[in-house]
Amino acid sequence: MIFEEKVRTGAKDLEKGNSLGNRAILEYFENIASRHADSLGYGINSMPLTHLSWLLLDWYVRVYHRPSYGQELTVRTWSREIKRAYGYRDFELLDSQGRVCAAAMSKWVLINTEKHTIVKADEEMVRKYASEPQRKALDGELSRLRAPQDFKPQSSYRVLRRDIDIFGHMHNLYYLDLAYEALPQDAYERRLFDEIRINYSVESRLGETLALSCAQTDRGDWQVVVSSEDKSVIHSVITLGYACENMSRS
Repeated sequence: MIFEEKVRTGAKDLEKGNSLGNRAILEYFENIASRHADSLGYGINSMPLTHLSWLLLDWYVRVYHRPSYGQELTVRTWSREIKRAYGYRDFELLDSQGRVCAAAMSKWVLINTEKHTIVKADEEMVRKYASEPQRKALDGELSRLRAPQDFKPQSSYRVLRRDIDIFGHMHNLYYLDLAYEALPQDAYERRLFDEIRINYSVESRLGETLALSCAQTDRGDWQVVVSSEDKSVIHSVITLGYACENMSRS
């Protein structure tokens, strides 16, 4: 079952070249996933009754075209599959001509918000989400990103109040912000990345000091590791690439 809504690009959504930025795309996708859950009775307002929430584990986003300021867009999402406690959700962002501007796949885990434990989706939830395993925004499957064994933190960040979400940990969108801060200036200024992979492992809490490390892969992508100050805990691994530079999708 596809769930969709209209959005219009605002000033805060723009990045280089007055084009729609990656953070805004992630925010559009995150918001529509929440509203889809709302429509099925598993959203934020329903948590006091259901004690259930989907926690994001993984993103893979590709950008094909970048809309400019003021354009009306269609954001859509659907459940690709629910396996026990894990949900796989796809997304597309379309312009007014119906072109796919960006597509994404994601992985989520279902948690009990009172007990803070992973729980299995019941038959009623599976039925309501009406998954479509044959409909794919992107080919392939999500694999776990591995941090290099010899990563060397180059900078640090202390988690602030403004970073904390309703679950008491740093909101997932801010990991992309941290990745940008970790990049060398020339890599950041080159152009917007068209391929984004973010894997979330352990939550980051208020007041925690995070170490940021960055290295370029053999393929030419940039990989950022967000870890604890002593490197003992990996919070997130992010890969930013230009693989879609010559790609298009109608």
